Amino acid sequence: MRDRSHDAAMAEVYRDDPGYAIELLNNILEDGEQGELLIALRQMAEAFGGVSPPVE
Repeated sequence: MRDRSHDAAMAEVYRDDPGYAIELLNNILEDGEQGELLIALRQMAEAFGGVSPPVE
């Protein structure tokens, strides 16, 4: 049984080392892997407080 999700674990890694998060995003952008980018963005949104809804 898992204690927490992979996304939650990765969010903690990104919070603890924001420089790593930036480096990872840059590497993903260079490789052009859209699926990997979307996963990383989801995890980083969890790490850094999510995405605000649009203002109307």
